[in-house]
Amino acid sequence: MATYIEAPPTPALANATFAALLRAISDNGGRLNTGILTTKWLMELLSARGRSDVALSLVLQTAFPSWGHMLEHGATTIWEHWDAYDNPSGAAMNSHNHPALSSVGAWLYRWLAGIRLGGYGTGYQEVLFGPSIVDAPSVSALGAGVASSPGPVRVDWSFHASTQTLVLV
Repeated sequence: MATYIEAPPTPALANATFAALLRAISDNGGRLNTGILTTKWLMELLSARGRSDVALSLVLQTAFPSWGHMLEHGATTIWEHWDAYDNPSGAAMNSHNHPALSSVGAWLYRWLAGIRLGGYGTGYQEVLFGPSIVDAPSVSALGAGVASSPGPVRVDWSFHASTQTLVLV
């Protein structure tokens, strides 16, 4: 029986791979080129590597494929596929209310708002605040909150050229 041992990437390899990912996004016109499984991890990786600005630009994109494309075509929920009505792949659209691409909602809370709940076995007793305050004209302020067993958790931030404000509750 073969044994597989995964070696962690060197920092140089990780940095080169991340740079290639950023180039691929740029070469694709700043649009997604991912599916159900990788979209969640793409958004998480971009923010974990300090590029929430790139992730936010993907969220705000309206060209196909994007969440904005869904909105421009009347979506009130997250679709199963990016291309619900004009599907060149021929894949059947089984649901217009599907969790597959909805990880963007969790990304908005975890990274843009910066609310990261921990202590899962104890009713989310731990909270890490780490908002990604971005310089984006279309998102100059953000507010988000969740209920937790110790009480409400809320983040509000705003960014303007001359001032930045952060309020944590």
